[in-house]
This record gives sequence, C-alpha cells and structure tokens, in this order.
Amino acid sequence: MSVTKKTILVVDDNEALVDALDILLGEDYEVIPAIDAYQALDVLCLREPDLIFLDCFMPGYNGLQLLREIRQMKLSSRVVIITAAEAYLLGDEFKTLGVDGFLQKPFDVQDIQGFAAAA
Repeated sequence: MSVTKKTILVVDDNEALVDALDILLGEDYEVIPAIDAYQALDVLCLREPDLIFLDCFMPGYNGLQLLREIRQMKLSSRVVIITAAEAYLLGDEFKTLGVDGFLQKPFDVQDIQGFAAAA
C-alpha cells in the first residue's frame, strides 16, 4: 500500500534556507522549492500543497502580495510566514488573510517540524 506524502511548498529567496528545509523535511514530506513568488505561482496553478512556508520579504513580488493571490485562488493550504522581522511589525493584514503562523528567523527546527506535522 502506497502512502501519499503531504506536500510542503517552501517559498524563500534564500536558496540555502530552501535547501535546508528540503533536507530537514524531505524524508517525511514532499517538499517543493520556489525561490520567488513567480515560481510559487507556477506550482500553485498545478497543485495545492498542504502547507506553504512563505518568506515575507522577497525582492519584487513579496510575501504579502503572494498571500493575497493564494487567497484569491481559494486554496485551502495552510500558510506560515517566515520573517526576520518581529511578527507584530508585519501588521494585521497577514492575520486578516488567514495565516496559520509566523516563524521568526532564525527559527527552531522543532517549530518547523510542528507546523509540518499539523498540516
């Protein structure tokens, strides 16, 4: 019997971070990397991941803009914002758009695993 792995889309312009999350989570989850919002949108047009780790501050199309697109697409994916800023500095719009959590860089491995397990 084949068990389907849950999918996690990791969207961050820091390729080293994307690779690290792939290594950390790749054994138990299907990790889909995207180094910018445009790659993420390409993925989201084809499939709906169970969880999206989304960097808040990316050059060009930022995390808030992408989150708005995700919500317009009516995807039920859980979204966790990854940021170097304090969560309270991001404003209420992220919360209004229904994020499932915030991870402040540098983050604890157990926090990443906890969000993944809850997806």
